Amino acid sequence: MAYGRGVTLPAALALFGWIPFALVLFRFLPARRAVIASFVIGWLFLPNASYPILGLPDYTKMFAVCLAPLFGAIVFDSTRVLTLRPRMVDVAMIVWCLCPFASSMSNDLGAYDGLSAVFEQSVTWGVPYAIGRMYFGDLVALSELARGMLIGGLVYVPLCLIEVFIGPRLHALVYGDQHYALWKAWRFSGWRPAVFMSSGLAVALWMTATTLTGAWLWLTGTLSRVAGIRAQFLLAGLLVATLLTRSVNAWTLLLLGSVVLGCVLQHRLTLLKPLPVVCLLAMAPTYVLARATGLWSGVQLVPPIAAVLNLDRAQSVEYRLISERAIVDKAQQQPLLGWGRWGRAAIEAEPGQVGTIRDSLWIIAFGDSGLVGLIGVMTVLVLPPAWFWFRYPLERWTEPAVASAAVLAIVVVLYTIDSCFNAMVNPIFMLAAGGLVDLGRGPDAA
Repeated sequence: MAYGRGVTLPAALALFGWIPFALVLFRFLPARRAVIASFVIGWLFLPNASYPILGLPDYTKMFAVCLAPLFGAIVFDSTRVLTLRPRMVDVAMIVWCLCPFASSMSNDLGAYDGLSAVFEQSVTWGVPYAIGRMYFGDLVALSELARGMLIGGLVYVPLCLIEVFIGPRLHALVYGDQHYALWKAWRFSGWRPAVFMSSGLAVALWMTATTLTGAWLWLTGTLSRVAGIRAQFLLAGLLVATLLTRSVNAWTLLLLGSVVLGCVLQHRLTLLKPLPVVCLLAMAPTYVLARATGLWSGVQLVPPIAAVLNLDRAQSVEYRLISERAIVDKAQQQPLLGWGRWGRAAIEAEPGQVGTIRDSLWIIAFGDSGLVGLIGVMTVLVLPPAWFWFRYPLERWTEPAVASAAVLAIVVVLYTIDSCFNAMVNPIFMLAAGGLVDLGRGPDAA
């Protein structure tokens, strides 16, 4: 029996039971740990399903994961919630959350559509960011978040390995719904695990982030054991599982993050040492600027991909680049606020032809919300790690007290780079972003 899109009885029980479960976590755990547990467990294990609610946006996994800790904080830690105040660093997030209303109104979609879009965007982005500001605005808190993410990555290792052998079937086995098409999961002569996330790419990005986090904590002497087991043994398993996600994008991000942090590990500072971090931070804004203005077509990427991978992957990238170019051309007809929701920014296929696709976050933001949305979301993603770097120079990144925040800043940057090619929103990364921008309230602690 189905109750919505992909909502079987087990899935409905999990989704609607998550908020009361989170309240139980807040009742018996310190509030900060309850937040970490609620986000990490929910994001890793809740079903990918949606339940229609009359007059409101569909109730989804994203809503359950983001709203449950918010309600927990309101019920059990209301003082902290009431002390939250907007700051200048929040302007970009406020703009990003509110711009869908202006886009809806400018496209005559109506106030209801605009308010619905604002609600959805605020829950997806604004709520985890605000909770991050409330609970993770100091180095100790960010260290707890990093360790929580690492544990989440380690828990996913055996599940990923299971799906490497049987294919992405755990979601169907547990919740009775095969949300992820099996034909999409066959890569490089093997299965790409999806576990309980929206896609194999989402799992690959998560495993990359947690592998990099664990490796940095171990290399800086911040973490030596997990549950009594030597960290290097667990990290070896984490790395193997990450490689077996069979995602070239995730492998590339892991390599980029490793190279940059490896440069930071060099004890002898030089004038060139900040260069890798600056380059990494500038990658996504530079790419988006070049693509959105038409200064770079991106076709230069196709021949190397064909040579290194295969012709099919190269043709897929080429088609994506062509689609983005067409959407950019249409977005420039309404450059300020875009075309609004419901895929109105896409180009419909003519008879006998294939329409455009919108796979990347930046092209979705530009097409739906114009320059206002694009600048807003890029600032939301770039500002937190840039602010952290301003607060803590590179020579401090290897300090045990600072190491966790440093690697989380790199993880947010890598997520921003991934958003140039994919649109996989992960609220846990927004928790980290909210904590990073709140580090300005004191030298080392909130």
